[in-house]
Amino acid sequence: MIVLATGSFLNSSKTQFSDPVILSGLAIEFVGTIWLVLYLNQRRKRHKA
Repeated sequence: MIVLATGSFLNSSKTQFSDPVILSGLAIEFVGTIWLVLYLNQRRKRHKA
């Protein structure tokens, strides 16, 4: 999932680097994806213990 987000981010930055709205939207989505993965990992660790 993270690889796909990174790939789409790189492709978009090449084609539409001048559009800050798209870049900021992708950045928020990227951070949200990382936060979600970390949150789920913490829940899984806490559930095991």
